[in-house]
Amino acid sequence: MLKLFSTGGRSALAVSLLVAGSFFGIFLVFFAGSDSPGSEFAKVAAHATGTPRLSGSLAAAAVLAYGCPWLPWLSTCTHISLVNHGGFWLELLIAACHLALFAASGGLKLFLLGPITVLCKMSQPLWPRRMLQVFETRSYVAEYVFLTMLIVTIRPQNMALLGRAPPVSIVALMALGCLATALVLNQWSESTRKGSDDHDVVRSFVADTGTPDDKLSFQEHARLLVLSCIDAVGQEMIWRGLFLHDLLLTGAFSPGVANVLQAISFGMIHWYGIPSGWSGIALTFVYGWFLGWLVLTLDGMILALLVHWSADYFIYTVIARKRFS
Repeated sequence: MLKLFSTGGRSALAVSLLVAGSFFGIFLVFFAGSDSPGSEFAKVAAHATGTPRLSGSLAAAAVLAYGCPWLPWLSTCTHISLVNHGGFWLELLIAACHLALFAASGGLKLFLLGPITVLCKMSQPLWPRRMLQVFETRSYVAEYVFLTMLIVTIRPQNMALLGRAPPVSIVALMALGCLATALVLNQWSESTRKGSDDHDVVRSFVADTGTPDDKLSFQEHARLLVLSCIDAVGQEMIWRGLFLHDLLLTGAFSPGVANVLQAISFGMIHWYGIPSGWSGIALTFVYGWFLGWLVLTLDGMILALLVHWSADYFIYTVIARKRFS
């Protein structure tokens, strides 16, 4: 914190306020659940604002807003548009609103995602030069690494990483799902004549790897394997991890409804993804629902992570390398 102040400027103040606000919100939640003097006031406030209906409404609205970068009138609510296009004061204002919603909802941690993402962006001038050289043209990767570490640290109490051992039937269904995903993605690409056209970041990852007809070297396979893993883990931690489990934690939604909500959000975020457009939204909604079903069935994240990783690896090594123009 002292280093932030010593650098001066508006970013130092904003980052300091975000850090202080985040710790204050977390402290308030723990204080309300303690027996410390004065905690009765916090308990009354939490009871007034943290009802399942209100918490569920706030959480559902936030989860759906996170998936709408393609709606200009709603894009300021999303962490992606916020970080990439929002002005300084807009970022600070929306981060403060998220912290207020964190307290009003009774401590739903999905509201910390926006402020911490803004914190990641604003703190980049303070990163070591070597780190900036690694992530300078790959802020997308840096963001997912950062958010994955964050979510693992603050994950909701009902979010298990490993879960139960899958029965043979689930493993067979997973394998079938991986195969079906590859076939559907390839058919989507051929019918829409698109590869990585709507995803600048992924296109930059595969720009020097040629086409699917060109053989990848071992080093290129390893690099794309790591990048696809970061992509898959980051998305799973946000949608099937933080969003799905915090929706369930409100007590306002059944597992089926919560799964549909996170799948809608996951689908909408692929307006500029692979697949993209309306067909991409529809396909990734179904895919997101299936991954959520795996998480809920096994009470753990690991199998959904592996399925998603396999799909992203296929996208990076085949779909994104197609050239139709």
